[in-house]
Amino acid sequence: MRYIPLGIADALKQILDNSIKSEFMGVVNDFVLPIASAVLLVVLIVQIIRCWRDYRDHGEIDYVKPLIVGVCLALCIGANVYMWAIIGW
Repeated sequence: MRYIPLGIADALKQILDNSIKSEFMGVVNDFVLPIASAVLLVVLIVQIIRCWRDYRDHGEIDYVKPLIVGVCLALCIGANVYMWAIIGW
């Protein structure tokens, strides 16, 4: 039995490449990543304040939580540079 391509996959790939991909990338780059970065920045500030208060009260620095949030913030800020290359777009 011989395979006859119907062209549906090619049509869907063309629609994805021509219209949906650029719009999706624009929305993610212009709205999603800046909002996630802002939320992470607020969380980082809160974690730093909590770390300072714990140091003032107990004399010990627990820097792990602010460090984790800071790394996540750095990854989120730079995500639009490497994310599309990893996905393959």
